[in-house]
Amino acid sequence: MKPLAMCVAVLVAARPGWAVDLSSADDAAKAVVESAFAQAISDSRDAGAEPVIFTARADLNGDGAPEILGSVQSGYLCGGGGGCPIGIFVADGAGSFIYRTSVYADFIDVLDTVTNGFHDLSLASQTGTQTVAWTGNDYAPR
Repeated sequence: MKPLAMCVAVLVAARPGWAVDLSSADDAAKAVVESAFAQAISDSRDAGAEPVIFTARADLNGDGAPEILGSVQSGYLCGGGGGCPIGIFVADGAGSFIYRTSVYADFIDVLDTVTNGFHDLSLASQTGTQTVAWTGNDYAPR
């Protein structure tokens, strides 16, 4: 049994970060995203596509206060195979969140590596996978 336990430990330790599981259950986070992306949501509805908001919380900058990752998904906003927009909102310390940037992906993983104080991200969509790093203002390909 010992070799199996060692294999499992190696697999867990080798994981490069953690997957972000977006859901529609966090109403407070959804309100933050809806407010920031009001125009995109309106444009999507005008185009006949009803958007759905999904969110997750993850501490990207290691300050103990999780950031909000919020995706507005609809056929209007997610075309082209590059994924849907995922906004990144940083806690301001006073209970509010500030929109900082967006990335485009269908799946997002937070990596263990850190650049300029924020965890790097792995973004996956139909067009492929890329790693992005924090520049100080937004996320850009590494």
